[in-house]
Amino acid sequence: MTAILTNLDSLSAFAPAAVLALTSIVVLVVHLTVRGRRAPIVAALVGTILSLAFLLRGATAVESSLFEGMVADDGFARFFQVMVLLATLVALPLSAESVEIPEEDRPELFALLLAASFGAMLLVLIA
Repeated sequence: MTAILTNLDSLSAFAPAAVLALTSIVVLVVHLTVRGRRAPIVAALVGTILSLAFLLRGATAVESSLFEGMVADDGFARFFQVMVLLATLVALPLSAESVEIPEEDRPELFALLLAASFGAMLLVLIA
């Protein structure tokens, strides 16, 4: 049996996707404010790992419907969210070392990858 959670109760289960969305913004802010060449990729990797940690910490065997039944939080969704985050963790370092992308454009690519991963995580959750 699935439990239907209210909007406020659903926010804790939505945290991994929210962390990924915020990380996308943080990467752009870090790119504009910090001088280091590696700072944006480090911020992107740390945010993705943090999102994965939130996802694994909140994993339970109980299926629930979030946001008044509009989003399903079950084992299927969690499995594919983990797959999306692992693919992001592989894609970020590969894109950081790409010679085809100019170095000044890479942080924008990192933000785009994180935003696309956020979208994929939402797509998996839709009931």
